[in-house]
Amino acid sequence: MEQKNNENISDPNREIVLDESAALLSNENIVTALKKYTPNTREKELAVEFVSSYSQFIQELTKHDLNKKIGRSDVEIQDLISHVNMMLKKKNDYLFTMMVMKSPLHYRNIQKSLIQKDADEVKS
Repeated sequence: MEQKNNENISDPNREIVLDESAALLSNENIVTALKKYTPNTREKELAVEFVSSYSQFIQELTKHDLNKKIGRSDVEIQDLISHVNMMLKKKNDYLFTMMVMKSPLHYRNIQKSLIQKDADEVKS
């Protein structure tokens, strides 16, 4: 049986990853929060990876909706996030609830940012 070398291999502390993820998700502007965040530990790197995936999904959804001129209600956005969470192998109820509850706010902030960016490009 192979023995792990604890100096080179360490399992990340799941509680710290969850706490760091929750801290990132609690921000109103998820994109800015990720840009300002310093992932200086393995746990923080994993939190950034998780929240970045969520953020990317919200950004792609928002861009798609703007291109198609679709206006989603908060319930529709939350429902989409709920379906994504059902596909995860490991779930955390607290993070899931936080993502679902914050997703409309994140969606709307990304939407405002994209609309402003388009308006700025038109002015230039």
